[in-house]
Amino acid sequence: MKIRHPKHVALIIDNQKKAGTQNQAAMLGRELARTGCRVTMILLEHPADAPLPVVPGVEMISTPVSPLNTPAAIKDLFALAACLRRIAPDVAHTFLFKANLIGALAARLA
Repeated sequence: MKIRHPKHVALIIDNQKKAGTQNQAAMLGRELARTGCRVTMILLEHPADAPLPVVPGVEMISTPVSPLNTPAAIKDLFALAACLRRIAPDVAHTFLFKANLIGALAARLA
């Protein structure tokens, strides 16, 4: 059986702090890019005035999502869905709590 590799993967993560899950996401992104896959990492909690982190071969996007217990989070959910529609990944892979919750819903809406 031939395995079909996705052409474009979106990695959705809460933030890109230097911690275990973030390091795993960065390593996954680098390896997917190395195999020829287009990789976009979407950060949900990144300060607007801070430069985006650099992961070789990975396009970085910041799409802020408000705290989940606020009404603004609903608007941000639709903004993330619009972002996913625009970049049109074959796969949306989420990491950490906020990204798992918001990212999965946004991917379904996209």
